[in-house]
Amino acid sequence: VLIYFLAYSAHVSLALHACRYFWRLDSNAIQLILLSGTLGPLLGAPISAFALRHMEKRTLSIAAFFAIALFLVWPPLFQLYGPAALSPANAAILLFVNGLFVGTAIMIGGVGFQSMLADTADEHEYLFGVRREGLFFSGLTLAYKAASGLGGLIAGIGLDLIHFPTDLAANPNVVIPAGVLEKLALISGPLPALLAATAPLFLFGYHLTRKKHAKIIADLADRNARKTEANV
Repeated sequence: VLIYFLAYSAHVSLALHACRYFWRLDSNAIQLILLSGTLGPLLGAPISAFALRHMEKRTLSIAAFFAIALFLVWPPLFQLYGPAALSPANAAILLFVNGLFVGTAIMIGGVGFQSMLADTADEHEYLFGVRREGLFFSGLTLAYKAASGLGGLIAGIGLDLIHFPTDLAANPNVVIPAGVLEKLALISGPLPALLAATAPLFLFGYHLTRKKHAKIIADLADRNARKTEANV
């Protein structure tokens, strides 16, 4: 989760630069694209509810995280190396739809891994006799907050490394070299996508299946029932 949040935070930090200078979008189009990510959860929530009835949470989360990486990586590569560069108007449409898919995948992955975390809290109680939901979910919050800061730092370092102009506010008419814009596209899309694709690899070590969790819940219920009878 820390690696995923780090990747997405870096992507978001660079998105405004990429939209404005690489994709050459106006303010209205950029606002629309940013809005698309917030609309994704409206689709992701019902999809998650349906999918979790038919597949393991780990499988759903891994698929969602890889999908996020795919949605982040392909638009700039298509614009750079595709058969024809998109106009700003067509790019805005493509990025809006793609942003909707990214938001949907984020919601699906979020539901999956937070549900896995809740199951892990049940397993912790089963193994050690105490519940620690607060510890687990505070770790999730810490990962998010730490990654938000580090993602912005990575974005800033990336802009420095590609020699992106730092005085655009004072010189809005400065011409940015094509090579710098190409590098901006690569660090705003493929680089975060590579990090995002690394995140789900850690989930392959998660082996708490639906069947195993159901047995844990049954054992906990039986254990608690025996404690209640002993107290009576």
